[in-house]
Amino acid sequence: MSSREIAELIGKNHDNVLRDARAPVKQGVLKSEETPYTHPQNGQAYPEFLLGRRDTLVLVSGWATGTPQCFSTIRIICHRLIRKR
Repeated sequence: MSSREIAELIGKNHDNVLRDARAPVKQGVLKSEETPYTHPQNGQAYPEFLLGRRDTLVLVSGWATGTPQCFSTIRIICHRLIRKR
């Protein structure tokens, strides 16, 4: 799942998701690296992370504070990851 998809699902700015992903990547917790994607409207390249199932759940669980919205978001992401199999 891309960091852009995660940002859209949880209602955060993509820049904030990138920021939150960079620290665990540097620590070796997430096994991903920034990759460029080209915006279809303006043709410019921007960074994103392409995360596997494990890394997606690790990143999203870092925001889980026990609120129903967090659990709902994690459930939605799990269903999307399962459908991508």
